[in-house]
Amino acid sequence: MIFQRNPSLFPSLLSIFLLIQLPRASSNYSEEFYQTCGRPFSCGHITSVGYPFWAANDPPYCGYPGLALTCNEDNIPRIKIKNMNYQILDIYPTTQTIRISREDVMKTNCPTDLINNTLDYTLFDYVSTSINLTFFYGCPSISGQNFLSCKTINNGNGVLVLPGEMGPGRCNASVIYPVAEMGTAVVGKMVNYSGLDQILRQGFDVRWKVDGLKACSDCSMSGGRCGYDMGINRTTCFCPFPPYVTTTCSIRIGASPRSPPSPDTRSLKNH
Repeated sequence: MIFQRNPSLFPSLLSIFLLIQLPRASSNYSEEFYQTCGRPFSCGHITSVGYPFWAANDPPYCGYPGLALTCNEDNIPRIKIKNMNYQILDIYPTTQTIRISREDVMKTNCPTDLINNTLDYTLFDYVSTSINLTFFYGCPSISGQNFLSCKTINNGNGVLVLPGEMGPGRCNASVIYPVAEMGTAVVGKMVNYSGLDQILRQGFDVRWKVDGLKACSDCSMSGGRCGYDMGINRTTCFCPFPPYVTTTCSIRIGASPRSPPSPDTRSLKNH
């Protein structure tokens, strides 16, 4: 059910929060809502990313919770999922997928943080074309098995890599890592270590699954900009003219957005 704003009701908690933040002498609500959330995220090769994503230095009402993006000093876009940092390799809005890679494999040929990937499944799912590899650390010598050289950890000892998801067994630790299926070099039940570092750096795809994307599309078509109402936990629409926070702006879908009214014509009686 789409939330409909009722003028006879009190404003949503988001509206109340935002209005408190505005200068007392200012009536320029669009500057706080509409303009603030009108800057798409760009960093390095990732450009013009909009809702449900948002820049972490923007107010949290500009995007969906958990989908904040950052840009580091090397101009590399990043996202944090379950307290783990990932580099963003690409974003595909039409399929709602994002290609990411753990930062600990971008300069090495094996994971150096000995923990498995853990997605926030309320926001993401793995794409079915990915497969898993298991990295084993601190294993006893196994006849007939080749070990990957990974000298940054494990006291310089080799790391065993096998396709599939497995626990550490007789080894000290194991890390399950997903890779894009088309990039894997798996022969039978063995992994070809040649070029494995590049395969890891190609990342893997996850699909974001958030509600409100239809509401955001309607908002954009009406001349508004999408945001998130933390008071009702739903996608909302910021407009350049009253009522400023609503479901869609008050113009016909498909029509050209009208210009914001001049400050002296804005009424604050209902806000």
